[in-house]
Amino acid sequence: MEHRHSEIAGRVDCGPEGCELDWLSSSRLEVDDDPAAFQRLATDAGWGDGLPLIPPTEERVREHLIASGRFPDECLAELPPRNGRCTVEKLAVNAVMAGAAPEAMRLLCAAIEAMAEPEFNLFEKRAWRWTSESSDLWIRPVGRPVTLRLVGENPLRYFDAPPHVRITVGGREVGAFDPAGDFEQTIVIPPDLLEAAAGKATMEVSKFFVPGGGGDQRHLALRVYRVSVE
Repeated sequence: MEHRHSEIAGRVDCGPEGCELDWLSSSRLEVDDDPAAFQRLATDAGWGDGLPLIPPTEERVREHLIASGRFPDECLAELPPRNGRCTVEKLAVNAVMAGAAPEAMRLLCAAIEAMAEPEFNLFEKRAWRWTSESSDLWIRPVGRPVTLRLVGENPLRYFDAPPHVRITVGGREVGAFDPAGDFEQTIVIPPDLLEAAAGKATMEVSKFFVPGGGGDQRHLALRVYRVSVE
């Protein structure tokens, strides 16, 4: 992915085991060794949440960078609300201040990358999953009618006309709708059908698109925020 490009990676003299001072691009500040002095500076600058912070010295930041196994200028994600570039170096600085051990850097890098996944909107704190043109839902039969509830996004954001959506159980249609806006749809599934189909329901959507960016060849049909069964 383009946002992960590292200029340092192209230098023959670079590698995580030889992290030199000129690798670090963050601004340097001269601060008194007194922890209280650094805490006052951090508080005045709006860093942290008021809890004690560890000064991110160059030595400590380099130690975290080496433990990450990555290049300092590699961008892990662009984070809201200002779409700031979270590089490995910036993450290391914050990890030091928060008191995280160097060994935690690989996990922290993975966590930041997960937060930037397209199936999670960090700004709205809302997750979703895409369905394809045919998606299977597994529902445990409980001997009574089951209500399937689907909550999703307006498909007209990416289609020129509403798609036709069918829910089938054992080949029999139990519900259908044509969403033309944000939707919340409920479908009641008879217990005998669900039992005969061993708990398998299928959602078919008449339209899908292929993102194509970065080689992404998935078939995307509906963006679903929540699936629940009652």
